[in-house]
Amino acid sequence: MPKPDQGAHGHSITVFRGSPPTNAYVWSPFVTKLEARLRFGGVSYGLGGGSPPSAPKGKIPYVEIQQGGSKESLGDSGLIIRALVSNGIVRDANAPLTPTQKTHDLAVRSVMEDRVYFYGTREKWCDNYTVMRSNVLSAVPWPLQVIVGWLAYRGVASGLHGQGTGRLTDEEVLAFKEEVWESVDALVVEARQSASGNGPFWLLGLSEPTEADATLYGFIVGALVCDAAPVTAKIVKGYPTIVEYAERIHDQYFPDYQKW
Repeated sequence: MPKPDQGAHGHSITVFRGSPPTNAYVWSPFVTKLEARLRFGGVSYGLGGGSPPSAPKGKIPYVEIQQGGSKESLGDSGLIIRALVSNGIVRDANAPLTPTQKTHDLAVRSVMEDRVYFYGTREKWCDNYTVMRSNVLSAVPWPLQVIVGWLAYRGVASGLHGQGTGRLTDEEVLAFKEEVWESVDALVVEARQSASGNGPFWLLGLSEPTEADATLYGFIVGALVCDAAPVTAKIVKGYPTIVEYAERIHDQYFPDYQKW
């Protein structure tokens, strides 16, 4: 697994993923998004367990950056990446983009994080509750796991109802899922046409990844490895070019991790 070391700026970074550190992906797309962003930038980092109550924003992932004698904790994958760019730890992947490209990049990230995320949350916590509970609360003793799991479910269900996804029928959610992944496949297929060699190809057809690639990779991997999201996994696996896109990134940037 990745181990923290002193980077070029004399810092060490630990990514807290909410589960014991192993050479494997976790179910959260935001964790994989952050890890991908670090690896795309050639930044070394270590892994930690952690938990939402100890996180700066109350959610996973979060990071701890140690530099000199100071230590800083940051939460929210998007804010973490912004801070790393601002501090010069990773380069601004979107700096070379044109305004139109930046808009396309933001649109992809928004679709995944503001739509697909909620569809996935519903599938995990509402449609496959016991599988999800057993995974995210595996470290919690059984009697307490039932209580904590029920409280978590109630909170998630209430949030989904307020957001709107919880008000949809199963058929409506499925239609929206299929629409998104069909659109993503069209983008990936187009990007694949300009690819050469066996290395990764990138969503905007450029020679380097952008923020959208880290986000999309996180959601693809999240779909492929999560046992509590079988419907989404089936949809994603039905698009060979999307799977190839992820496999190429995995082979180059995550060879130490178990593949889905």
